Amino acid sequence: MYCGIATVTLTTREGTEINTTQTDSTGHYAFAEVSPDYYDITATKRSYGSNAAPVTVTAEAPETVDIVLCQKGDFNTNSEPADAGDLAMMADATKAGTSDETYDLDGDGNPADENDLTLLKEVSVGVAVLE
Repeated sequence: MYCGIATVTLTTREGTEINTTQTDSTGHYAFAEVSPDYYDITATKRSYGSNAAPVTVTAEAPETVDIVLCQKGDFNTNSEPADAGDLAMMADATKAGTSDETYDLDGDGNPADENDLTLLKEVSVGVAVLE
């Protein structure tokens, strides 16, 4: 299932940005005239966790990279954010003290803290909006 436009950034492995584009209405994107080298591709979208993938560009053939973004709060990736399974996963991550940024719902740099757990609980009953 595709849910809107994402921003996709091509960087060198050292972190220098080469180009940025947006996906089309079907989720496809392309970078033209990329020199052979090793790169990273990062996709971002508001209310979704970012994701990155390494890519090696050669002169022989174009490279295809698929990147999946999960909606923040949909930890069990069933396309139903803030359901009972997501709450259980957030509670477990909070207890374990995870460093996974997808659990940082409030964007404060502290993933799966009590504030994130509270936000997810509020969203699960329709009180708050995650952005």
